[in-house]
Amino acid sequence: MLQIPVKYHWSAKNNHRSSNTLKICRLDKPLRSKYGVGFMEQAGQLIGGILGVAVGALIGAVIVQYATMVLTKYRPAYWHAYRATLVGTISGYLGSMLAITALGFLGVVLGSDLQYLPLVLGGILQGYLYGLLIRVPSGKGIGFCKGLFVTLIQLVVGLFLVGLVICISPMVVGAGS
Repeated sequence: MLQIPVKYHWSAKNNHRSSNTLKICRLDKPLRSKYGVGFMEQAGQLIGGILGVAVGALIGAVIVQYATMVLTKYRPAYWHAYRATLVGTISGYLGSMLAITALGFLGVVLGSDLQYLPLVLGGILQGYLYGLLIRVPSGKGIGFCKGLFVTLIQLVVGLFLVGLVICISPMVVGAGS
């Protein structure tokens, strides 16, 4: 701990001379929050999450384009699909986090059947937003049901791609040697 002496004073209470020191902070250890996670770790998680959502939406927009083409015979422009994917993903995530918080306040434990409810609610919210934000040439949205199907196709293809990356990455990195 870095300590800077301020002054010496006489303590009448204890009848001895003591030193007041100004304790600044420990320079050998990072600043920690109440839960033991440092500020830099929290900042890294926040920046990584933002970048992860932005890059994931870039890939997800292509999936949304082709899922919309399969369902409506119309492929939206890439940036419209990207906007819908970004807004849908962020709001679906926030909606599921809100549901997790609400379930925590209600006392639902993680081992119960209700633990998957936030995922379902986030998917429904994302499908609803896809139905509103993805528009066909007539100017109307694709609707709630087709938005849910787009979300389901995006989820299945996304899980397949994540599984593929998990299977291929040890071979590329060389973890097997």
